[in-house]
Amino acid sequence: MTPLGWARANMLYDMMERPPTPGSPVESVMILVWQMRQDAEYYLSRAIVQASTQVDDGGEATQTAWREFTDKFYPYMEQQRKSGDKVALGTLFKEIKKGG
Repeated sequence: MTPLGWARANMLYDMMERPPTPGSPVESVMILVWQMRQDAEYYLSRAIVQASTQVDDGGEATQTAWREFTDKFYPYMEQQRKSGDKVALGTLFKEIKKGG
């Protein structure tokens, strides 16, 4: 999912004046957006609880909970992070091949 696609789907969801026709493609999109919003709410609550009950692990569990929340709230972020990692690794391997 792209940032623009996620924004458009949410705008459509927020602007619906009546339920879509059962079985229609619009209904499928609305159900998907609703489910993704529910997931985001869950992961936000989890991150808040994790942060408020932090055990002595150096904050690793809180960071993991926060990363999971942002992946659900911004579904396109994980894909962007992975593609950014690929670019960085590609650059690293080029430099290694140069022998510099």
